[in-house]
Amino acid sequence: MANGMHAELRTPSGEIIPANVTSWALQTRTAEPEKNNLFCMYAIHRDPESDPIDLRVTEFGDAALIMTNPDEFINRLADAARKTNRSIKADLVTYVPANYIGDVGLFAKTEPFRYQSEWRFAMEDGPGNPMTLNIGDISDISTLINSDELEEFVNEYRSGKLDANPTA
Repeated sequence: MANGMHAELRTPSGEIIPANVTSWALQTRTAEPEKNNLFCMYAIHRDPESDPIDLRVTEFGDAALIMTNPDEFINRLADAARKTNRSIKADLVTYVPANYIGDVGLFAKTEPFRYQSEWRFAMEDGPGNPMTLNIGDISDISTLINSDELEEFVNEYRSGKLDANPTA
């Protein structure tokens, strides 16, 4: 589609909205996106050379739940998904240029969202609506902090001042 073309967007309620197209990029996702269930978390990278935490993430809420044993967290999610006869995938999100054209998939987003440093769990064969997986008490593999303490926590974690499990 060339610049300056016109398009129509249809809202979920059926309303048609005319749009002037100045530029566009086509991104394709999975065949049945309505059956995907996603759970997204902020990924804290241990490498001290990692990007500094973007404090916009503290706007997501007043508290941050830190998974101190991410492998066990993944195991518990996978076990809970199996009990519903479903499977779950976990991976870091890859960030592609905003003008990227091509397959995106469940583990990719555009560059403007890089600050979210996302760790994503996907259930492609989900029910198509919100669902709950019961993973039990996670106090043994997590710790809760105030969002305004997140930057200090990440700096201490990256510097090696914190154990892998600060609640132990």
